[in-house]
Amino acid sequence: MNAERLHALALQIKNELKRTKAVENVEVIAAALQRVMQQMTGQHQQQLAEAVTQFRNGMEKSEIAGWSPAWIELVKEIGYHDILGPELRTRIEEILSRNEITPAIAKQEVDAINGRLQTLRESVNQLDTALNNLRIGAEALESGQCEIGFLIPRPAVDNELDELGEEFEELDKILRTISEVATGDGGPAKVRTISSTDFMVFVTQLPAAAALLALIVDKLVVGYKNILEVRKLHGELSERMGKKSIKEVENFAETQMTKVINATVEEAIKRYRDKDSGRRNELRTALDVALRKLADRI
Repeated sequence: MNAERLHALALQIKNELKRTKAVENVEVIAAALQRVMQQMTGQHQQQLAEAVTQFRNGMEKSEIAGWSPAWIELVKEIGYHDILGPELRTRIEEILSRNEITPAIAKQEVDAINGRLQTLRESVNQLDTALNNLRIGAEALESGQCEIGFLIPRPAVDNELDELGEEFEELDKILRTISEVATGDGGPAKVRTISSTDFMVFVTQLPAAAALLALIVDKLVVGYKNILEVRKLHGELSERMGKKSIKEVENFAETQMTKVINATVEEAIKRYRDKDSGRRNELRTALDVALRKLADRI
């Protein structure tokens, strides 16, 4: 990711830690566990329970669950996704709920998380200060502007420039089609930034086009979830009754996905307001192609 996006991410994490008081509350839990280790009394156990309640109340204020998948990928890229938001709450609660665990072991595990939280807080604070000193701002969307992120794993394009270029061209065609349906303007998408750990390209879109793309992706994902459930059930049946033919399952999957795509195309094309019926039919065909390409990538 570029420096401006890294700065924006640092600010997001900084605000998340401040909002939830995650560092402070985990420190309180560690201190309470230390007292329980030294002397198992009712008072110390009550203090631990109060510390956990305080931690949970803080985590209720977490906003990470509402972050976009693209932002979550960036947090994973820096290696701290597992100690923020719902992931942090789950880990702490799992440590404290294990019946067989001793206070000493629990404290050891909580201390490890606490150490990483301390490092993360210190790092984002120092990064924010350093980038401000270097006059590198934090990337931010302007009012009325939307951003869409596409993650392209390196193996998907064999890490080759020509294949990456072809993938960008395909994404451009998909976005042009959806944008024209939503807004009447099928112009090129504007690149905001490109991340290179895995190729992640962020482009700007008008709100109407972004909303239509979100609707389409949601329909396709739900369709695939249903198909994956059928494949899972088929696998379980094959384990119990011997290997069964996969052909019928694959035919069913293809038929179901075709139905999902056709229905989504018809729902999307209703947003095209131009009265040109010829262009509407052309866009319906183009949408069908675009949705199949999106489905392949999903």
